[in-house]
Amino acid sequence: MPQVLNVTMPVQIPDDYKLIEKSEYDDLKANEVQGKLWTKEDLRDLLGGRSFDWIKERVLYNPRLSKDYEEMKRNKFIIEAKGKGGRWLFKASEMKNFIDRNWNLINWEA
Repeated sequence: MPQVLNVTMPVQIPDDYKLIEKSEYDDLKANEVQGKLWTKEDLRDLLGGRSFDWIKERVLYNPRLSKDYEEMKRNKFIIEAKGKGGRWLFKASEMKNFIDRNWNLINWEA
């Protein structure tokens, strides 16, 4: 049986760091996308650098997600590019929720 020694010792935290509870950290991380607008490059970063063609095929135009996708377009959470070279725009918080909510419906292989 291993021996356990409980020790109390001071640990100095640098002034430019703050110690916070995990729940507060989780809240901060969850809110970091609030009020932000993403481009297709931001979405590519979120999805591990996948090509935008891959994202369109497996996420945006995925038939299993089409109902959610169309609702997000209606609500202006996704704004598709108009014509070749146009800009895609995404409401960051809604797009992140969309990915999280549908994670298991996305084919991540390949």
